[in-house]
Amino acid sequence: FLDFYPNPANSSLHFSKPISAGTHILITALDGSIKLSKHLESECSELNLNGLTSGVYLLRIENKQQFYSSTKKLLVIQE
Repeated sequence: FLDFYPNPANSSLHFSKPISAGTHILITALDGSIKLSKHLESECSELNLNGLTSGVYLLRIENKQQFYSSTKKLLVIQE
């Protein structure tokens, strides 16, 4: 899995290495509601979290072309 920081995060999330184009990023609340869904058309190393309220989320990164999928817990604390 790609590492990300900081966790907890507030306004943005940074990835340890760029995520390739064709990857789908999904952030869901623990109740299953989708809070952010993004299909990358170009390489990405940072994700804007300004639309999220403080809480615990699940971050899913999936790239079907590379047969890769992973889910991790993300804590957001907005000030």
